[in-house]
Amino acid sequence: MTENKETIEIEGKKYILEDLTDKQRYWIAQIKECQNKSNMFKMQIDQMDMAAKSFTNNLIEDLKDEKEKE
Repeated sequence: MTENKETIEIEGKKYILEDLTDKQRYWIAQIKECQNKSNMFKMQIDQMDMAAKSFTNNLIEDLKDEKEKE
């Protein structure tokens, strides 16, 4: 019975994890880790993009304020 066993789908075919070799499970673990890190890096890039935009807006506002004082 595959209903209660953990499976993974690859190219449209389901595989029971416990039926895979240690090497195959290792590759799956590596893939999952790469995907997790990729998602984390995307979040960090989004954060850096937002921070850079905020700093840019702050600089623009500061330059406007300085020009108005002149």
